Amino acid sequence: MFNAHRRSPTAPVNHALLLRVVRALFPSARLRWGANRRFTFEALVKSTKAELHRSGAVLFTFRVAHKTKVGSGIHCAIVTGIDGAGVHLVDSLGRRNRRIPNATVEPRRTRRGWPILGAPLLATNGSMRVLLGLPALNGAHRTR
Repeated sequence: MFNAHRRSPTAPVNHALLLRVVRALFPSARLRWGANRRFTFEALVKSTKAELHRSGAVLFTFRVAHKTKVGSGIHCAIVTGIDGAGVHLVDSLGRRNRRIPNATVEPRRTRRGWPILGAPLLATNGSMRVLLGLPALNGAHRTR
């Protein structure tokens, strides 16, 4: 969990640490975070479409709330495609069926946020960051 409380049993993760880890995997890439003040479905599509077409996948972070429990935080997922059904993700909290994508951000907003099919989450209108500059993936999925 991003910026976890110090009493958390897991080490805190933040954007600087995540960027450092990804840079270690792709040392020649010119990686940087692109930021949006507010998550909307349209902002997610606009922020990821060109990068998705260029590289085949886009890492992004966004504020989420649990669908049925009390709690919220910053979550990280990978965009693998965009179509009329939504923005398709590889999500650590998504379906456990070994298929990619395993979750989809729906384009329709509910009172609390945008449902993520396949995960127990709602994307809320908090801030969102997109990692720019990932190298192109071999055999990458492209926008549909």
